[in-house]
Amino acid sequence: MQTAPERLEPMQDLTVDDLTRALIAERRLRVVNAIHSPNQFLVFLGPCALSDHRSIIEDDGAIIMDFEEKNEGITTLYRLPPHKPRSQQDSWKGLETTDPDLTTDILLSMAALYGNLAIEVVLKKHINRYKDISTVAWFGARSIDDIELLDAVALEMPSILLPIKNGTDGRIDKAMSNVERANKLRADEDAPAILVYRGGENAKTPDAWEQHYIDAHERTNGQLLVDLAHGSEMAHDKDFTKSVEGQVMALNHLTQIVLKGYAPRGVMIEASNAPRTVDPNMPLDLALQGTQNLLDAVVTKSI
Repeated sequence: MQTAPERLEPMQDLTVDDLTRALIAERRLRVVNAIHSPNQFLVFLGPCALSDHRSIIEDDGAIIMDFEEKNEGITTLYRLPPHKPRSQQDSWKGLETTDPDLTTDILLSMAALYGNLAIEVVLKKHINRYKDISTVAWFGARSIDDIELLDAVALEMPSILLPIKNGTDGRIDKAMSNVERANKLRADEDAPAILVYRGGENAKTPDAWEQHYIDAHERTNGQLLVDLAHGSEMAHDKDFTKSVEGQVMALNHLTQIVLKGYAPRGVMIEASNAPRTVDPNMPLDLALQGTQNLLDAVVTKSI
């Protein structure tokens, strides 16, 4: 766990050069096209939170992009959340709060190299700070009632796919309402908002999780992403807690569900070779192996 004191001075908004801006624009369009194409799949990989292990973060980024290049029909997103919403106010809230300079350096470097950053927007100031470098910006479970923030993200980041997670209770109604609201605020030519099913308190066993996932799949006509950490990994852990084992089991379980005909449009996995900072990270090679099995199932079912 990171323990450095928070730095209170404001961070500057991040800006990029023209070459990086063009790369990110191309990746954003690729992501949107993938959402609408039955032959495309989104894979979000990266640590629970951006950390100060810069060399590992950089190596992971190269491995993730190599995985994309070896698998036709997928688009990878490198999840590197600089801010973490926490239940306990004295908990570490992300690298931007303790080392904003390093946060800036890492995010700008990764954006320039790959143009595939995915972040969580937690605060309104994150919109201007990160909108130029983000390919995807998601709306987390703990923000589900923050309609002011939702509206701002929908209107001020229109070219960026907006995945919206269900709340920690596991119910999807509020999240689906938020998806509908965001899509009404955006123009037809803008990137869409999309539901992310992440499990929750109403799905504490694998069977219950499968039932609620299939319900979400049917209510969205398959237009959803699945977050395999958080409530999903907890449902697959014998103690209903966050664990690598739980996330691995959730990934394997989703693969079996896909073979029943319920494939999502993409998957979000907390995976990195960096040491744990907040929640446990699945080792990246283990995540890639499981993701390959999932992709094989998606292809098999589509034939």
